[in-house]
Amino acid sequence: MSLTKLTSEQREKLIQRIHNRMEIDPVSGCWNSNYCIRDTQVVVNGKRYKYGNRYGYRQMRVGGHIIAVHRVAYHLYKGHIQEGMHIDHLCNNPSCCNPDHLDVVTHAENKRRQAERNRAAKNQEAQLALL
Repeated sequence: MSLTKLTSEQREKLIQRIHNRMEIDPVSGCWNSNYCIRDTQVVVNGKRYKYGNRYGYRQMRVGGHIIAVHRVAYHLYKGHIQEGMHIDHLCNNPSCCNPDHLDVVTHAENKRRQAERNRAAKNQEAQLALL
C-alpha cells in the first residue's frame, strides 16, 4: 500500500492506528508515539540514512514497509512529501508525530536547524552554569 494511493477508508484506519498508539503531552502539545524504535535504513536520493534507536524516531509498518510514524502523520494530515525532502521536528522531539510540529525541509536546512538548536542548547547550559 503506497501512502499516495490510499482510499479514504485506509486513511482513516491509519489515522486511528496512530492515535491509538500515542499520548498527547498537555504542556508541549507533542503527540508522543509509542510505536517501537527500530534500526531502519532509508535511501533518499541515493544517500543512506539510518533511523532508529540512535535517533529515537518511532516506526510503523504500512503495507509491508517500515516507515517513520512522523512521516506517515505528516502525509495523512498535511499532504505528500516530495522525494528527497526531510521532516524537521520543530519541537525537537523525535517521538512527536503532531503534524503542526513538523516541517518539510531539505537535508541541508534540516542540518542547519539542528546545528542552530545545538548551539542554543549549549549557550543555555553555559548561562545556567554561570548562575
